[in-house]
Amino acid sequence: MIGIIIPSVLIGIALVSIGFLIYKTYPQLTVIKEDTIPEIKEAKKKYEIVKRRLEDRTKKQKTASEIQLVPFTVQWKRIQEVFRTKVTAIADQVRAQETTFQDKALSELSTEEKQHQAKEKIRDAKRAYDQDEFEFAEKCFIEAVRIDPHAVDAYRGLASVYVAQDQFTEAKETYHFLHQLVPEDDSVLLQLADIAEEEGDIRSAVAYFEQALLINDSHAVRFAKLGELLNRLEEHATAFEAWVQAVELEPQNPKYLDNLIETGIMVEQIEVVEQALQQLRTVNPENKKITIFQDKLRLLKEKQMSTEE
Repeated sequence: MIGIIIPSVLIGIALVSIGFLIYKTYPQLTVIKEDTIPEIKEAKKKYEIVKRRLEDRTKKQKTASEIQLVPFTVQWKRIQEVFRTKVTAIADQVRAQETTFQDKALSELSTEEKQHQAKEKIRDAKRAYDQDEFEFAEKCFIEAVRIDPHAVDAYRGLASVYVAQDQFTEAKETYHFLHQLVPEDDSVLLQLADIAEEEGDIRSAVAYFEQALLINDSHAVRFAKLGELLNRLEEHATAFEAWVQAVELEPQNPKYLDNLIETGIMVEQIEVVEQALQQLRTVNPENKKITIFQDKLRLLKEKQMSTEE
């Protein structure tokens, strides 16, 4: 019912307004032919149109469910989108003209001069980044890339800007391109792994860590992270191998020993668990988990003995 009343009221108001306009101009109408006044002709025309619309709507709107009004906010949003599209098109044309002019100037620079200009832009971008001025930092990094398409630090900085703003799609695209430029830079793969984990794509994170380890396998923390991710995927056998590598690189790390023992018990690697447990007693004798691990190890041994019998 309300849906029927509201449009009727609005149209009624419009009719009253138009009627008032005609009434106000009536004295002039008595001495001047109304057909000669464009404004009055238009007002009368609107009056008739609105009147017909009101009559038609009254006939058609039997129930509230038949009314489909487009909220003002939706209409305004559409207007804004059209306006924004037009403005963007104009801005793109201006930028294209500026870029053409700038590219012509750049083509006259030597490689050393281009690299120098790019480094200046990167310095500006880093200062802006440190002050959380991400929009300006992004602009400077992009400008550096335009000047020197091989400016690795510019791509790296640009990706960092996107990560800082949780723009992971843009960050991934930038890191993937950077990986093409410097395929032996394992830090790029680690960044991609972090983004994948942040997005909940654990399997992709594992793949990136494995690629990074193929390039550089001297960091225990990477094997440890890989072990954590694989355990989350419940791929405990592979996780166990990762923890073994982490402990080999850092045999005195109680956290790594703890995880190696826990995972080793899951995959029933008794001998390795015994060795790791002994190391844990030496490194961290007050660890409260030692007793728990001993009980689990005892139960595991009993299980294996009963199986063999």
